[in-house]
Amino acid sequence: MGLDVARILRVERGLVVTDKWKGDVMDGPASGPIQAVVAVGQFKETIHGRTPVDRHVQHLNALGLRVFVHDPNRAPARLPAMTDAVLWVDGDTILDPRLYALAWAAVVGSRLDDGVPIGLCKVTAAAATTRVQRGSTESTEAMLDVAIESVDAYLPALRRHLRPYWVRLEDASSRRRAERHVLDAAQKGSLDFPARFLHPLPENYLATRLVGTGLTPNHVTLISALIGFMATYFFANACYLTGFVCALAANVLDGVDGKLARITLRQSEGGDRLDHVLDIGFEFSWYGALGWSLSQDETGNHPLQVGFTILVAMVACRLVSGSYQMMSDRSIHDHRAFDRMFRVVAGRRNNYILLLLVGYMVGALNLAFQVVLAYAVLTLFVYLVRNVMVLPVWRSRSE
Repeated sequence: MGLDVARILRVERGLVVTDKWKGDVMDGPASGPIQAVVAVGQFKETIHGRTPVDRHVQHLNALGLRVFVHDPNRAPARLPAMTDAVLWVDGDTILDPRLYALAWAAVVGSRLDDGVPIGLCKVTAAAATTRVQRGSTESTEAMLDVAIESVDAYLPALRRHLRPYWVRLEDASSRRRAERHVLDAAQKGSLDFPARFLHPLPENYLATRLVGTGLTPNHVTLISALIGFMATYFFANACYLTGFVCALAANVLDGVDGKLARITLRQSEGGDRLDHVLDIGFEFSWYGALGWSLSQDETGNHPLQVGFTILVAMVACRLVSGSYQMMSDRSIHDHRAFDRMFRVVAGRRNNYILLLLVGYMVGALNLAFQVVLAYAVLTLFVYLVRNVMVLPVWRSRSE
């Protein structure tokens, strides 16, 4: 998960950042030569709960780089050994994570540029050592400018295109701008109708308000799951309105945990797996519970059969989506313009719940339940057609 805020305050006193810490000082030598230097700046406010230096260190560590935090106002206890090429990062900036990789891949003597230098460059070890020794953050050596547009604007994990952002931190206004950029970069792109048009406002409000409260993204995931399973209980006992309120709340919170993790740099594979497992658990239980309760008012178990068939169609959709990604290396939700448009209206949990709620409000919940089944089958059919269409691409790649 990287360094926490308490540790980064100690790092800012000039200690070498390694991947192993014991107490307040580095335990033994660094695991290898330093590959990046973060120069502590004047801006001390946090951005979504993390100091700028902390964010730089976190992103550089994620890239696999060993980091030295240089405070120009304090002479380091000792100079670290450095690799031949070193990234130099201005601590008074907030940078898109992709920019570190762009700079690391550039030739030595390069700096990233967006009309003006953005505070990230790749220099020789000798140049970096000179800066540290002189307590300087600037250099007079000639630099090759690399435009930040060199970064691929497409973000596969978020299913969207986003121009790389950067902000020089100087005052409260620049801090707010940086937080807006970070929050915007946490928003996924291709989404269903409620998640795209209705959820972002409450999600953003809750995610930003939860920063610094002690609630972690995993806590939010568990709260979301608890409310989701409460919806299951109410659906099973025919308390439909209360169940729909819980389901809507769970759907919103399902987006909050991911955003909170991304803006506070607390993403983890374990948290992502936990989120997906619990999502599937309470979502699938809703249709079983609704089928059970609706079948109590019917002769026979027809609604229960409908609920079971919905689950089968949903599982099939997930399998077919996975097959498409395996063949094309792209998500079935974001490969072509059609896929992005269809994603808005495709059969998904958020759309199903809105449809079921409308059915309940007009006194036709049983009919709406059957419409959801047709909706799920139609979505599966579209996904199957898209799989057939991508087969030639897969075959050509295999050959």
